[in-house]
Amino acid sequence: MFKPELKIMTQNTSIKVILYTSKTLKNGEHPIMLRVIKNRKSKYISVGHSCDLRLWDMKNERPKKSHPNKRLLDILIETKIQEAHKNLLSLEINQGHFSVESITKKIRNDIPNKNVYEFIDSIVEQKRLESKLGTSGVYKQTKAMLIAFTKNNSLLFSDITPSFLHKYESFFRMKGTKEISISYYMRTLRAVYNKAITEGFGAKDLYPFNEYTIGKLNTRTVKRAITKEDIKKIIATDINEDSRLFHSKNYFLFSYYTMGTNYNDICTLKWENIKQNRLKYIRAKTNKPYDVGLLEPAIEILNF
Repeated sequence: MFKPELKIMTQNTSIKVILYTSKTLKNGEHPIMLRVIKNRKSKYISVGHSCDLRLWDMKNERPKKSHPNKRLLDILIETKIQEAHKNLLSLEINQGHFSVESITKKIRNDIPNKNVYEFIDSIVEQKRLESKLGTSGVYKQTKAMLIAFTKNNSLLFSDITPSFLHKYESFFRMKGTKEISISYYMRTLRAVYNKAITEGFGAKDLYPFNEYTIGKLNTRTVKRAITKEDIKKIIATDINEDSRLFHSKNYFLFSYYTMGTNYNDICTLKWENIKQNRLKYIRAKTNKPYDVGLLEPAIEILNF
């Protein structure tokens, strides 16, 4: 009768299959894990399957005979154990001394992985096809900052660890980046990682954002406002019509007269957006429609 080898022990290191009852999945089952212990330090690696507590033999650490998929699970567990054994022997031969983190990283390398930059490129293209150019730009900028930080054109999802994220944050701080901007880049990277997990390119048990908290960053923006007197001064300022500053003044005032229309949206406006002295457009950032009445000064700018 088939009976998998459920435990490996070598050089103060043990790898054992357990039912991880500390965590309960949505289906009510518990994940089957490899518990790696070296020098009294433990790490856990999911084997990608789960089991009901009532169908698990705690003594032998394997599914009970009554489990409907016992034979299949036995085979899967045996395969995972043999992979772990192979990786452990490889470390012993090639490195001699190693940490429990090295073992788990070596075993986890069997999880499907993908270049982060290639994955971001696929998101950028998807957003472009959806005409979400603003969102597409966000991901492009995130990729650019990651490359600037790593100084490398290759980055795997398994490389993104809590330590990586803390160093990435320090990179921004050394550049003098504001916390709200750091939060912006971190949230975008988290969105990339979450999407990778959904598509099978990342592992939930490697999720770095469980240990790195974005919420600790201060994202409060100091309110900035120009006084009414300063607005009047800008309006009254006489600037040569051939000057670039003249056009900059008109862009600013047109935004002011149209309830703060974003400059990116102003640049994409067409005459068909003007209907019966009203400005009607779809904001690029939110994809929401806006309908703003045009004041006489705004109409004068348009007629210039």
